[in-house]
Amino acid sequence: MIVPEGMTQGYRVRGLLVEERAVPKERPRVGRGHAWTPERTVAWAEQVGWAWKGKHRFAEPYRGRVSLLLAFFFSQRVTAADLDNLVKGVSDALNGLAYVDDRQVDALIVRRYKAERDAVSIVVAEMGSEVAEMEPREVYSLGVFVAGACPYQ
Repeated sequence: MIVPEGMTQGYRVRGLLVEERAVPKERPRVGRGHAWTPERTVAWAEQVGWAWKGKHRFAEPYRGRVSLLLAFFFSQRVTAADLDNLVKGVSDALNGLAYVDDRQVDALIVRRYKAERDAVSIVVAEMGSEVAEMEPREVYSLGVFVAGACPYQ
């Protein structure tokens, strides 16, 4: 991931590239008097969580307001999943890791791309940081949002 000089000062911006196909958050299933989360949803959340912990193992979750910037790259069937369900799958997985709770997300910028390989670019920025205050076009052009000028397009 490319982050312009000075934007990581004080760890105000953290990012991650998960090189797997994103899994949309599925609705809980109900049967025999109880509800459960589908296995695919649980497995995806665990994968994102472990990847975040691996890259940011010594970082405390942000406690203030944050921006969440997501880019979903698909090698096939770009519109197979609802974008809001893809976002929910990632934002829930980052609870307690990137931020204390996803209610802290005040700004959300999301894009979906056709690409050579499946991947998800995740950037979490504290509100007030340079990245959080940028317009989406500025973020794309800097390569922060698309994981280093998007090698996947």
